[in-house]
Amino acid sequence: YVGRTDKEARDVLMSVVEHMDMEFVRHWFHEKNGIDVDGLALDQPVPEERFEVYKTNTNGSRILAYRNYALQPGITLRDLLINASSAMGHILMVGSVDKVADQMIEWFEQRACDGFSV
Repeated sequence: YVGRTDKEARDVLMSVVEHMDMEFVRHWFHEKNGIDVDGLALDQPVPEERFEVYKTNTNGSRILAYRNYALQPGITLRDLLINASSAMGHILMVGSVDKVADQMIEWFEQRACDGFSV
C-alpha cells in the first residue's frame, strides 16, 4: 500500500481492513494453515505454540513465516490476519513511495527476494 505519505498509505490499508470480515478471515486462516486461532482476541498476540503445526503440515515453511511475523513485539492476531489475507505471509509494505521503494531496493540488494507483487 503506497501513498504520498506514510499516513496516507496506512489510511488506504485501513480503508480496506475496515471492510474485512475478521471472523471469516480467522476461519480461512485456520482452514488454510491448520493454525488454531480460535479463542484468541483480535488484539492479543498469538502464542508461539499455536504454530507447532508446521512440523506436520506440508505448508510448514509458510507457517514458519507467519510465526516469525507473529512473534515480533506488538504484533496481534488482527495484524497476522491482515498480513495473511493481504500478503500471504510475505512482507506487507505500507508507506510513502520513497519508503516502499527503499524497502524494495534493500530487499533486492540483500538478495532477500526474487520479485515483487504489486
